[in-house]
Amino acid sequence: MKLTNTLIILLFIACFYSCHQTAQTSDGSMTGTVNQLEDVISMLASFNTSASNAGYETYLNFFTHYAVFNGTDATARWKKKNFWFDKTHF
Repeated sequence: MKLTNTLIILLFIACFYSCHQTAQTSDGSMTGTVNQLEDVISMLASFNTSASNAGYETYLNFFTHYAVFNGTDATARWKKKNFWFDKTHF
């Protein structure tokens, strides 16, 4: 749970800073930025829901193929490919 919360916070911070750039439309409005922020909030809500409901397949699909999961121990590191999607194991 601690790892999930940490990942969510880090993801939110990264998304917030990447979407906080000026994205004005041709008429000078900021609609693009608002829409991007709503998309990020929706994605984070889905990410959190899949993590809290143990929706492993959905949760892992948020990560790129080269993602690394850090455990609570400094030596606990797993690549995404180390997780399997066979539902009999969950």
